[in-house]
Amino acid sequence: MIVTAGACFGWRTVLLVAAIITFDRIMLGGVGVPVSIMSTLTVSLLSSVLYQRFIAHGRAYRSTHLVGLGAAVAVQALLWTLLLLPTDTALTTIAITAPLTLVIYPISTLLFGTLLARELRHAELEEALLRERNMLRALIDSSPDYIFTKDTEGRYNLSNIAYASAVQMTIPDEMIGKTVLDFFPPELAAKFHAEDQAVMVSGEPAINLETQTIDRFGRPRWALTDKIPLRDNAGKIIGLIGMSRDITARKQFEEALVEQEGFLRQVIDTSPSLIFIKDRSGRYTLANKAMTVVTGIPIEKLIGKTEFEINSQPEQAEQFVRDDNEVITTLQSKFISEEALTDAKTGETRWFQTVKTPLIAPDGNAYHVLGVATDITARRQAERALADERNLLKTIINSIPERIFVKDTESRFTMTNTAVALNFGLSSPDDVRGKSEFDFHSKELAATFIADEQALLQSGKAILNKEEEVINYQTGEPQWLLTTKLPLYDSQGLITGLVAISRDVTDWKQVSTTLADERNMLRTLIDASPDYIFIKDLEGRFVISNIAHAQAVQIADPDDMMGKTAFEFFPPEMAAQFHADDQAVLASSEPAINLERLTTDASGHPRWVLTNKIPLRDMSDKVIGLLGTSRDITERKLAEAALRERDERYQLLTHATNDVIWDWNFALDMVQWNASINTLFGYQLADNQSSVAWWIEHLHPDDFERVSGSIYAAIDEHKDFWTEEYRFRRADASYALVIDRGFVSRNSAGKAIRMIGSMMDISKRKEAEQQALELAQEKARIRSLTDFFSNVSHDLRTPLTSMNTSLYLLERSAQSEPQRRYIDNLKQQTNHIQNLVEGMFTLARLDVGTNNFQFETTDINHILQEIHSQYMSLATSKQHTFTLKLDDTLPPVAVDGGELRQALREIVMNALNFTPDGGSILLETSLEKVEGQPASATIVVRDNGIGIQSEDLPHIFERFFRADKARATETGGAGLGLAIARKIIDGHNATIEVESTPGKGTVFLIRLNSSLSTDSSTSEMMILRA
Repeated sequence: MIVTAGACFGWRTVLLVAAIITFDRIMLGGVGVPVSIMSTLTVSLLSSVLYQRFIAHGRAYRSTHLVGLGAAVAVQALLWTLLLLPTDTALTTIAITAPLTLVIYPISTLLFGTLLARELRHAELEEALLRERNMLRALIDSSPDYIFTKDTEGRYNLSNIAYASAVQMTIPDEMIGKTVLDFFPPELAAKFHAEDQAVMVSGEPAINLETQTIDRFGRPRWALTDKIPLRDNAGKIIGLIGMSRDITARKQFEEALVEQEGFLRQVIDTSPSLIFIKDRSGRYTLANKAMTVVTGIPIEKLIGKTEFEINSQPEQAEQFVRDDNEVITTLQSKFISEEALTDAKTGETRWFQTVKTPLIAPDGNAYHVLGVATDITARRQAERALADERNLLKTIINSIPERIFVKDTESRFTMTNTAVALNFGLSSPDDVRGKSEFDFHSKELAATFIADEQALLQSGKAILNKEEEVINYQTGEPQWLLTTKLPLYDSQGLITGLVAISRDVTDWKQVSTTLADERNMLRTLIDASPDYIFIKDLEGRFVISNIAHAQAVQIADPDDMMGKTAFEFFPPEMAAQFHADDQAVLASSEPAINLERLTTDASGHPRWVLTNKIPLRDMSDKVIGLLGTSRDITERKLAEAALRERDERYQLLTHATNDVIWDWNFALDMVQWNASINTLFGYQLADNQSSVAWWIEHLHPDDFERVSGSIYAAIDEHKDFWTEEYRFRRADASYALVIDRGFVSRNSAGKAIRMIGSMMDISKRKEAEQQALELAQEKARIRSLTDFFSNVSHDLRTPLTSMNTSLYLLERSAQSEPQRRYIDNLKQQTNHIQNLVEGMFTLARLDVGTNNFQFETTDINHILQEIHSQYMSLATSKQHTFTLKLDDTLPPVAVDGGELRQALREIVMNALNFTPDGGSILLETSLEKVEGQPASATIVVRDNGIGIQSEDLPHIFERFFRADKARATETGGAGLGLAIARKIIDGHNATIEVESTPGKGTVFLIRLNSSLSTDSSTSEMMILRA
């Protein structure tokens, strides 16, 4: 019962009732009725509580007030029974309180219960409302969107965490009572306020308002806002509720999408290819500007049209439609390698390579076709021109006596020239194709050839000038070939085969054998000599060295010196001196006799040699190297050195003002310098003194260990003399190259007490030596280049001569007009190649230098008269007006007449070639005088031809440059004439200028120094300039 009562009334109520009952039981006998009345009121109160419980939960218990009242009365009766029993006055009490139970109890229960139930219900409603408010607040604060409410004055009365954070507020309650002016710029706040007032005045919500704001980092942000009016119970607007969502990412994506669409459209419109889209009915839905250029139809008129409406060739239009339908039906792209279209503007046929691709919709069907057509007209023309050139090249290759062939990766012949077929005893190169070396040589020899070729194909390393012995199929005798094989690469850099050229060198091989025998005898004699004997080539590389010379540089086998230079056996300074001696002999072609040079022996000790160097010449009396012989004169030089050492000490003292003189006191560890330490290196030392550490600190870091170690070694090892070459830091932080010499002074016990020396700045001398070395090397390189071009010119002229002879014979035997046309064409091409070869050889000769120019006093007017006469017939054939205007006051000028004539021929020929028939060409001379400058003899070549574009003018003197390639091809020009002219003019220490206006003509102006003479100083000056 107690547990049930606790569950119904609450444990506090039960405890209160128990206390009252106990008190009543104690006091009932003494007080009587008053206490019973107190108990009655208490029981009535408890009954009222029960009543309100029924009322509060009436909906749950499906009860009424009457049920609650009856329950309360029953509980009261029960409580009275428990309260009064088992006392003796129970009946009396019941009798007294019966009216109370029947009248007062129900009335009091109804009154108290109703009041108490109302208050408890109100408390429960407030508690439920608070819970709902907290849940709503938690929901609002957890939302990433901005949520807020405002009153009619625009003041915030609610904000969630996201919105507070967006306006840099830590706690949302801090925004309460503030307006947008407290958080946003004035203009933006005014806009927000206007939107708020519009909502509250109209009573209509504002949905999806896009607004741009600035976040706390100054970055632009976009928000999508809804604002809804708030109303009270009477329907009056009391404010608004706002919800904003950050749509910055979406806006940025939309802007990027718009930008990409614009960019794509720009790319499509600027593309040189034809780009279009058609629908399933074949009508254009998109086309770029290139389509307009070709079809001649504006884009707006092209859209919606079919091929049959824009193409004047029905068959071609029908083919285009078939292609489109095939792409849509098969859902596969189609590649059309060649399509011919007529250019609407020029009427010319243009060739296109087209790709048509289906645009597949989400349902898997194609409703449109995307087409991209690339103009391949130029490529097609180039391919045809390439085929013509290939045929010409094949003709030339088959005319060359050298054997030329190409093999695949299996060493099978894939292409040969006629010389290869004839050597194998076959009539046609086609008979060789597909065969290998095993079909023509012995098994052993063929295996050797193929092994070499497979090694080349694996490594990619070329085989250069390899001597090969084979059997001549025609004579059956041994034959020697000099063969070069090179790897062939495809466009991806993979080796796909090899190309080779072989030359018959049997005669040369026989001569070489005879020379080898003579060489062996001479070698025996050379190796028996105790003197050093050696031979060097033009590059300073050893070609021959005897045993004595090899042993002197610690080489056991003299052959190990072959191909190396003195720099690989001697210190740099010593090697540079030897190289300078060599170059002086080679440059002057005069022997150098009794050259005393310092070298080192096998132990590293210095040795003096007396050397003779004599230039070596070939059969044409051309210098190809030098012969050197050296004899050891060390003993004699030692005696001379002792005497010179004393003289040097004296000179150091007498020329103290020229070098830095220093005195190192070992006891004080101080160095005394003379005033040259300031003059040469810029240091201001107190009393011209410093510590040794100061000197060491100014050594170059790379020289520090070597120099400091050597000077202390000289002191500790009881040496009297020390010298080093090193870099010393100046006051401006730059380094000077110095040579330092010091003499150690010792006491009677042999202890070093001081050291006196001098420091000489040799920076400029070293720079001059290096420049001299580089100049000598460059001269040698140029001479080698000249030899190369001479050999190449000879090799190219020989087959060209054979071709010209063959063409002459063919021309005499030609029977028909087409044959004669073909022969004339071949003659033109052969002459073009011959002119190209001659031009290249001339440029190679001029590249070597103009020191072979023969300057003589020459009448410039006479040279122009010769050229005018030489080209008059050609000018007449072109109906040109060829005018000569000479200045009689022009004095003779020192020039190389032959070279100047060639330069002027190139310029005049250029004018004749690039002036349309019926034009005019003027050759003019004059004497130009400028105050304060020597007078100049000027030569002008003026024409009214097609002119030169301004962007081409800076390049016209470059090799192989042709401004008008089409006309240059017609005239046979190779683009070398003006380059040759420029080289010759530069060699005369003259200038050449050009002015041109397209469509009006060109003027070439040459200025020659009219004061030039033919003395040696002037010639040397012009040689140096060249």
